[in-house]
Amino acid sequence: MRILTVSFESAPAFLRAFHWGPEGGEVVFATRASVSPDERVLVELRLPGMWERMLLGAVGLPAHTDHARVRFLPEERMSLAFAQGVAEGHSPPSSGRRHPRFPLSIRTEWSATAEPRGRIVSATFDVSATGAFVHSLAPPRVGTALDVVMCTGDRRCPLRARVARTRTALSAASPKGDWVAGMGLHFESRDAATRTWREHLRRIDASGQV
Repeated sequence: MRILTVSFESAPAFLRAFHWGPEGGEVVFATRASVSPDERVLVELRLPGMWERMLLGAVGLPAHTDHARVRFLPEERMSLAFAQGVAEGHSPPSSGRRHPRFPLSIRTEWSATAEPRGRIVSATFDVSATGAFVHSLAPPRVGTALDVVMCTGDRRCPLRARVARTRTALSAASPKGDWVAGMGLHFESRDAATRTWREHLRRIDASGQV
């Protein structure tokens, strides 16, 4: 999966290129790298005044020559609403995150450290060097220590984590905001496995390929 960097020189330029379609947010941008219809890509969105790097999942749509057009995945609506708010001057420019998030679905095996036999298989909504958001309809309580295994291809990366926040409700009340049920994890280990995980994300970042 390719990572496309889409930069706008001004907030009005972004607002002219972006709109909400019936199936989600869409954006048109000039590019030398064509995007095929139905091609899955990651879009790195850059706006003036938005210091947090934003990576969003999208799919290619038909477009004119020298331009690309993509529709963002439904789960990106909250992030897009944030970007739109920044461009319109309504949202703060940064959420304070120090590490970029990657909207990747990665097989995740987890269990409470106190109950290692009850392992659950799920998937991530997004990941970073220091944490992840994992789908779960019944997440453990905030503060629960977990043993987590991130599975990418034939690689298994065991990590120690703690539940930092939870979401237990699904809502699509607004076209600009969806809630994904699950839990935000903070990785606590500082060992070889953590270094391996961070190096794996650095390779994704550097190569533009997942």
